[in-house]
Order: sequence, then C-alpha cells, then structure tokens
Amino acid sequence: MSDQSTSPLSSDLIPAPAAVLGYVGLVPFVIGALGTWLLPLPYAAYMASAQIYYAAITLSFFGAVHWGWALQRDFDAPTSSWEPYVWGVTPAVISWAVVAISSFPLMDPPGATLLSLDQTVAMLIAGLLLSLLIDLKRIRIGRFPVWYRKLRLRLTFSAVACLGISLLRIVSYG
Repeated sequence: MSDQSTSPLSSDLIPAPAAVLGYVGLVPFVIGALGTWLLPLPYAAYMASAQIYYAAITLSFFGAVHWGWALQRDFDAPTSSWEPYVWGVTPAVISWAVVAISSFPLMDPPGATLLSLDQTVAMLIAGLLLSLLIDLKRIRIGRFPVWYRKLRLRLTFSAVACLGISLLRIVSYG
C-alpha cells in the first residue's frame, strides 16, 4: 500500500527540469513586453506580434499536458473517456482561431484586420486564464501532481503580466 504523503502526485516540490524549462519558457514573454515598450514603431508592433504567436503556442502546450496525461492513463488502463483528449486539443484550436482571425485582412480601412492587436492579446490572456482554471480543477481531483499547481500559477501569472504590459503599450499606440 502506498502512503499518500510520499506519493509523487502529492509532493509540493517542483522537479528541477520542470522549473528550469518552465521559467526559461517565460523569456519570450519578457522580451516581448520589453520590446513593445523600448523599441520604436514598427519594431514594437513586431515584438507584440511575436509575443502573440508565442502565447498561442504556449496555450496549445497547456492543452497538450492533458493529452499526455490521457495517453499515459490509457497506456496503463485503456478507457473510452473523450474529456482529456477534447480538452487536450481545445487550447490549440482556440489559439489557431485567434491568430487566424487576427490575421484576416479587411478591405476598409487598408491594413485593418478582423481582430485588432489589443483584442488578440486580450483573447489570449483569457485563454491562458481559462486553461489555468481547468488545470487547477484537474490538480484538485488528483489528475496532475500537486507541484504543478505552484508552477502553473507562477508561469501563467508571469505570462499574463507580460502580455498585460504589452497590451498597455498597444492601447497607448492609439
């Protein structure tokens, strides 16, 4: 019989590889936020766009965690539950839709797109926060290790803060 207190799922200690790679993964968010404020136009806008693409990739990755969990679960004891697989791809589809819609050109005014830069950033922030809420629920029911909560909160709030800093600059462009 395993002791719940020694179970890897109940440990609050973030494994070093997850911590290091998670925090390194914040670098593009930080560079994007700094670039939007420190660089002149049009370079600041390019930095915001690069940050948007990275946020979409990151959101997709958070969904993939659920897919990975489902693969392991089904390897150990196959089931027919769709839920983790559906949520595993949902963030990627949301990310793709936001980026695709934000890139869709309008005829008038020239250069305009269906979603503005600030709307795109706001939607990705909402996606990251929704994904966090889903993950926190999964952690509470024991699907993911306890340490993932601490790491996920830190990474998500850091990414959202960087996107928010960029959003403030985008809005100030006028």
